Amino acid sequence: MMEYIDTQESAKFLFKHRQNKLSINDLPHKLTPKNDKDAYIIQEELKLLYLSLKDNISIKQKVFKIYFIFQLLQMLLARLVKC
Repeated sequence: MMEYIDTQESAKFLFKHRQNKLSINDLPHKLTPKNDKDAYIIQEELKLLYLSLKDNISIKQKVFKIYFIFQLLQMLLARLVKC
């Protein structure tokens, strides 16, 4: 399992390359996720970096829409289970 600081560095690395439109052949060994849990943590950190952008309203709106749809699906599923 990766150290938390390494997951943050990995997210920053990916974020910087995306912002500068640079390609990535391989992540540095230290920043490569060791398992699924590490990958999800990096993904969460990357999401936070994108959401921190002031001018990136469209991503915030998309995340909100996805969250809202997910909440609706959970409510519908709960009702179906009760039947």
